[in-house]
Parts: sequence; structure tokens; C-alpha cells
Amino acid sequence: GAFLPEDLAAEVKATPGVDLAVPVVSSWAFLADGSGEQLTVHGVDIANEDAIRVYEPAAQSGVVGNVLAFLNQPDSIILTDAFAARHHLSLEDPLEPDTPTGRRRFVVRGLLAPTGIARLQGGNLVVMDIAAAELLFTRPGLANRIDVVVHRDADVGAVRDALMAKLPAGLNVEAPVQRRVDLQKVLRSVQTLLQAVGIFGLFAAFLITF
Repeated sequence: GAFLPEDLAAEVKATPGVDLAVPVVSSWAFLADGSGEQLTVHGVDIANEDAIRVYEPAAQSGVVGNVLAFLNQPDSIILTDAFAARHHLSLEDPLEPDTPTGRRRFVVRGLLAPTGIARLQGGNLVVMDIAAAELLFTRPGLANRIDVVVHRDADVGAVRDALMAKLPAGLNVEAPVQRRVDLQKVLRSVQTLLQAVGIFGLFAAFLITF
């Protein structure tokens, strides 16, 4: 969750046993329709084929062959086709979720097939270009995660130890399952905080009325 330079991904990629290292801006958002449905936001380098090869476009995605147009419009996002169908969204439709930096307006300019990462996130995945994501969630040139793919014949534990030895102090190397558990803890804490704020607001309103 800490900010780290995108360039650190190149150092990670140079580690023996690492097949791919991609800087990511990872965040979250909630639908502003009263449902409170959560969205996972991934900011990746859309122009980098290695970075996006784990996201499989749906038929008539809109992004394929039109990457430049996508990048020229910072409000561009890609949704899973399952999520879009469930919420009656089509290409060029707007979406205005609540994010950690306030309510933001995006435009759907691509769709993903329900496979790979899109499936693992339950379909509630928003993909955007990393430069646009940095402006909203971190700062230019700063990511908050590096996704690593290990060689098929490499020992994951040995690669992890090698990464820990070369990374700056304070950074952790974790499997995706552990990250999911940690994220759930954070979200529960946020929900508890919001409930507390709501109760305090109700109490204050009662006192003012009284």
C-alpha cells in the first residue's frame, strides 16, 4: 500500500527466477447507486503488452486496435462484460463511483472477458491506464504494488527471498492470497469507521434537534 517508484519494477524483473514484473496502482471504489457494491481498481500500463496479457478482452472490447485513443482520454476505463451487463452499461457509457479521492466520472471504453484476473475479482474489476490512476490515487511516477510472475521452473520461496534481500526496507513480498486477506481486513476497518461516523452524525443531529 505504500508508494514506490515505477522504476523499481525493472530491478525486480532483473532478479533470477522472475519472468515478469509490472508496476500497478491498486485501489478501490464503491458504486454510488446506494448498493455500496465494491470495485477493485487496477492501474496498469495499457500500452505494454506484457502488462495487460493477463487481462483478456471480450469480443467487441473497443480497446483492441484503439489503444492510442484510450490513452488520450484519462477518464477511460475497462470493465468486465459481466459487470457491464449486470448494470446495463455499454461502451461510451459513464460511470461515477465513489473513490478514496471523492466521486469521479469515468467512461467505459473497453470490456474484459470473465477469465483470469477478471474472474478472480468476481467480475467487479476496473482497469485503467497507470498514468491516469497515479493522478487519482498516488502521484505521477509512483505505483503502490508490483505484480511478479515467477518462471515455471523457479522455486517461489527462493525468488521471494532474493527479492526481499534486494528491495528497500519496509516493502513486503506476498502471495496474492495473503494480499486478499489483508485487503479484507482493511475494508472491514473502513466499514467500521464509516458506521462510527454515521452513528456520531445521528447523535449530533439528535442533540441539535433537542
